Amino acid sequence: SRLSNITVGLLQSAQEVDNVEEVMQVLVASTAVQVSNVNCTLAPFKKCQALNREECFAVNQTCGRCLSGYIDGMGTRKVDGNTPCFEPEVTCSDNALSGNETDIDCGSFDCLPCLLNQTCIKSTDCNSGYCSNDTKRCAINPAAPTCGEETCNGN
Repeated sequence: SRLSNITVGLLQSAQEVDNVEEVMQVLVASTAVQVSNVNCTLAPFKKCQALNREECFAVNQTCGRCLSGYIDGMGTRKVDGNTPCFEPEVTCSDNALSGNETDIDCGSFDCLPCLLNQTCIKSTDCNSGYCSNDTKRCAINPAAPTCGEETCNGN
């Protein structure tokens, strides 16, 4: 192959000048290229795109993981494969973290807002209208007025 010819030529040049350090650099660089050289001829970008998957880059002849917002048949998006990925079914009552939910059966635009101390991404995920940036939990907004029987914020 072309890479092999280039590697041999560089090694011969380095040996001729008796430069051990250069020989080692050529060997390391060549090995790194060979190791990262993934054959994607049977998993072209358009095929992976049609499967709702990232392009092939890590595993020979295999598309990448599911695109954001899609899952595979095992309910995950983290595994490389050549099977189709699909949009998860909206299930806001399955007692599991699924779909776009931010916590179990709540949050996101699909489900009802989450209760206090449940996981959130943004304030609209919470029935309190406040998602703490520090904890990413639904909380009472510290800037909201607190009112008693006849006073509001101590006034």
